[in-house]
Amino acid sequence: MTQPASIPDPSLRWIVRRGLLALILTLTAALSAGASDAADKVDNLDTALNAHAQSILRYLRDHHCRNVGILKFRVKKGEQPVSFRVGLLNDNLAERLETALILANTQQPPIGIIHDASHTAASRNLLQYDKPAGQHALFEQEYPLAWGNTLVHPDQFLTGIVRVRSDMKSVTVVVEAFGPKSPKQDKVLEFPVATDRSLLADLNECFHVKSRQLKKHSRDIDLDEDAAQDAAERDKPANNTSSSDEKLLAYVWGGRALRAVAPRSDSANFPGFFSILCSVFRDSVVTIFRVIS
Repeated sequence: MTQPASIPDPSLRWIVRRGLLALILTLTAALSAGASDAADKVDNLDTALNAHAQSILRYLRDHHCRNVGILKFRVKKGEQPVSFRVGLLNDNLAERLETALILANTQQPPIGIIHDASHTAASRNLLQYDKPAGQHALFEQEYPLAWGNTLVHPDQFLTGIVRVRSDMKSVTVVVEAFGPKSPKQDKVLEFPVATDRSLLADLNECFHVKSRQLKKHSRDIDLDEDAAQDAAERDKPANNTSSSDEKLLAYVWGGRALRAVAPRSDSANFPGFFSILCSVFRDSVVTIFRVIS
């Protein structure tokens, strides 16, 4: 005789559903409350890139560069080693610098800006540029420009390193360049950037902002300072308890990825991987919550 299917404890299911509903409503309310302000706010990093784009283009012209590619950046957080894999910033800083150069590239004839050089290099399994063999191989390739259908050989590559202060209050962006015969990267310029919440998210940092400050509509700079202070505290060795027993709650707000840590649960009634899609009608913000095993 076929055994009847087991029915989960109704009370446990009710508790889980109520907990999920509370999580959705809390995060949705917080995102909705800040959506209109965030839509008008330009990230500190993008503001700085736009301000320095002309100086970078001037350096390239002085070095007789006709076509340039931008490669992923290294990141050094406090006393931690330099890494290509800290977070989204490693890749998207190259994309954002590419955009800033295109917008500033008004002098005729324009310098050819290669589109997504890092992706092209990665798709061809080239070595990283921090090795001489990798640098040499990069210049043997053809790359598409950001406009038209032309393939070009680069004369220079731009890259660099982001140095993050231990207190998370600011970072220093160092833009570097190298050519096919350069023995090492040449520093083009460097500039400081005050840390904001978007930059913390791109650095894969967890942070908490008090709900009462959101309700008071505190100034963005105050919220950013509090977020940076909280991230610095969480990043200290004594407080950094992240392990394989934790899962990542990732959410996308207005096209920008943010990060937070959620407790692990292996209960069959609380699956290790789920996706919840909800729409925040204010400002037409769509939020995706996902717990990743």
